[in-house]
Amino acid sequence: MALGTGHVLAGHSGFIKILVLAIALTASLFATNFKFTVIIASQFVAGSLSWAGIIQGHVSSTPTVSLVFTTFMV
Repeated sequence: MALGTGHVLAGHSGFIKILVLAIALTASLFATNFKFTVIIASQFVAGSLSWAGIIQGHVSSTPTVSLVFTTFMV
């Protein structure tokens, strides 16, 4: 299976979908970047999460709100 810029979740089981989401959210935690998390979560909900989207979301987002702060203060 090639890891191209296509849909990451297309045709995969629920476990794989959750695993990919967990990896993306973990990456956003290390980036301490809330906007990135929102981008990834919105792509996941829309069913259009892709490797290109993850990279683009990470590059285009700015470190405005710490995910750690958001997690523990909400």
